[in-house]
Amino acid sequence: MGVTEKYAPIRRHAIGVAAVAVLSLGAWGGVIVALQGGQGAADASRVQSDLSALIDSHGASGSAISCTHQQGNVWECAVTLNGQQQWATVTDDGHNIIEQGLQLP
Repeated sequence: MGVTEKYAPIRRHAIGVAAVAVLSLGAWGGVIVALQGGQGAADASRVQSDLSALIDSHGASGSAISCTHQQGNVWECAVTLNGQQQWATVTDDGHNIIEQGLQLP
């Protein structure tokens, strides 16, 4: 019985330290996810802006551009051109943009 009482405070301390470590890791994970989510939204906005400029350069009028990230630099975008919705696969690395699928004039 004396041995158990001697190690009880050490065990409680170890459990407390482990709980703090787990909560800290969870908090850092949340921060990383939040930062990546913010970057994803900024990237989507950039791709939509780049695609809008590309459409304008062809003399077309695009509205309601919405892009969803696929992987890497590849995005799937829905674009309303002249009142009709079209889909495009867009590769945008921040310097060059390539779209496939839009019927531009």
